[in-house]
Amino acid sequence: MNPIAHIETPFKTKFGVPRQAGLADYNALVVFEPDYRIPEAVRGIEEFDYLWLIWQFHLNNKETNNSSLTTPHSSLNTSLNSSLITHHSSLNSSLNSSLNSSLITHHSSLNTSLITHHSSFKPTVRPPRLGGNKRVGVFATRSPFRPNPIGLSCVRLLRVEPGPVLVVQGADLVDGTPILDIKPYLPYADSHPDARSGFATAAPPQALSVDDPQGLLATIPADLRAALVESLAQDPRPHYQDDPDRLYAMLFDRFEIKFRVTATTATLTSIELITHNS
Repeated sequence: MNPIAHIETPFKTKFGVPRQAGLADYNALVVFEPDYRIPEAVRGIEEFDYLWLIWQFHLNNKETNNSSLTTPHSSLNTSLNSSLITHHSSLNSSLNSSLNSSLITHHSSLNTSLITHHSSFKPTVRPPRLGGNKRVGVFATRSPFRPNPIGLSCVRLLRVEPGPVLVVQGADLVDGTPILDIKPYLPYADSHPDARSGFATAAPPQALSVDDPQGLLATIPADLRAALVESLAQDPRPHYQDDPDRLYAMLFDRFEIKFRVTATTATLTSIELITHNS
């Protein structure tokens, strides 16, 4: 699959990104790649309030099985190309033996790649909503570590700018995330307000209050300030960490945010503008 766009958000690393779409209200930009930067491709999209973004977990550096998933396809092509050449050159003299040999070779390579893929598959994960200490099936969660590193988010469409560029709200994506597809949200088909939701029965409450004793938030642009506070209030720490002396750092827009967490309070200790040497 080829990405059709990428998203621009203030979250520069995975640490601090809202754990679900819609939990932090900030504007993000969906910027189309050159081959898809065609106004006609989004004609009529402004008539929808919400969109589905289908995207790639491109920063996952653990086993996501992405490479092993491509193995059957690549081995299939290699095997078939080789067998077709062999088969074509010996068509008149050894049709049956060549075809049988190529099928056996392909079958063997496909089995090997499938076994490799199966052995690297992680069937259970520990979702943060369960404290990070209880395992459930990966397909019963929205964990980023999946057989195929694909994410799905529902965002609010605010407007379409020239380019075209889509201005959206509530994205839970790292800056630069590749967008694989965009589809409109349809309330009559996509909304099921009476549906059960397993262990995630309600939106998580804000776990932390945010304390800013030095008035550091004033250095953050006004249109991003609320998003930063919401992100900190949702407690971006891994659920197994509870060290009041630990100093945490996250990159947000052009700033490095440092804070400590004591009990139920995140206390800002510094906010520094990141400068890049040319």
